[in-house]
Amino acid sequence: MTRQRTLARPFERDGLLTIAADRLTIHPAGRMVVRNIAMAFDAYLGQTPQQRFEETSNSHAFHLLPNDWVKRCHVVAGELSEDGCALSANDRNVLHGRVTHIVHCAASVEFDLPIAEAAAANITSALNVLELAKGCERLRQMVS
Repeated sequence: MTRQRTLARPFERDGLLTIAADRLTIHPAGRMVVRNIAMAFDAYLGQTPQQRFEETSNSHAFHLLPNDWVKRCHVVAGELSEDGCALSANDRNVLHGRVTHIVHCAASVEFDLPIAEAAAANITSALNVLELAKGCERLRQMVS
């Protein structure tokens, strides 16, 4: 929690919130930047895609998969809301030649997002993953 407190201190100095030993109180002036404040507590912020994958792959959701399933995965950096998922040409070529399964479950569940952000997170990203999947020669299954 030390990293999070350090990242939240500037908001406290600006009078946007108060940090106590057992709670964080966001003041009315801080409500306008609550997403920025929340980023200080984002467990994935500052992690590489590989680190996020390693943490996520330990989830109970994958317990029925073969023990070596993680070794068959190739982690790449990208941004699903961007054209081509913002993949490098090399990463796209690797994926097009190797991918057999796609599980797309990235989305936003924030119901107060501006419509353009919500559309980018939930519609555009799904369409971009579908477009990527069309080029995957070995694709056997896709879940979205």
